[in-house]
Amino acid sequence: MKVVEAILRDEKFRRIVLRELFRRALLEFSRIIEMVAMHKKDVKDWWKRELIENRKIGKKDVIRFGALAEKTIQNIRKSTSRNVYIEECSLAYDVIKDILSELEEDIPTLALKIKIRDKSVELNSQDVYRLLLTISSAFGEIRGGIWSEVGKRVGSEVLKRILNLIR
Repeated sequence: MKVVEAILRDEKFRRIVLRELFRRALLEFSRIIEMVAMHKKDVKDWWKRELIENRKIGKKDVIRFGALAEKTIQNIRKSTSRNVYIEECSLAYDVIKDILSELEEDIPTLALKIKIRDKSVELNSQDVYRLLLTISSAFGEIRGGIWSEVGKRVGSEVLKRILNLIR
């Protein structure tokens, strides 16, 4: 692992971790955007119906499209069932919808066109803000996860290599 090598050479490893963080984040954002584009419908509350209540969408994605964190739902509801995730994310969707309606005059109007292969879709301002919240949720999870991963994996590996050098 590059981080272990950097530590053993007494070099800074933050750049290595940031590079991996941003690489993972951009790949995940791309996946999320593609899912949004593929599920976009021209019906009211399509985001909720297609991305939160859709039984074909994985639990982790339902949570992201609800702009929540899995740990938050588990702490509130003490359950990890799919129905609980859908209920909490549906509630979050409604809250976000209300807030966006309240703030409509105070925030910039956004639009986004997504083109994937032969499909092209346009998101209205509310959908773009939902996408931004989804991406924020995803980034928070990725950011926290990578630093935790580095701490867990690197600490023991550095110790193991140092002990091998001492022998």
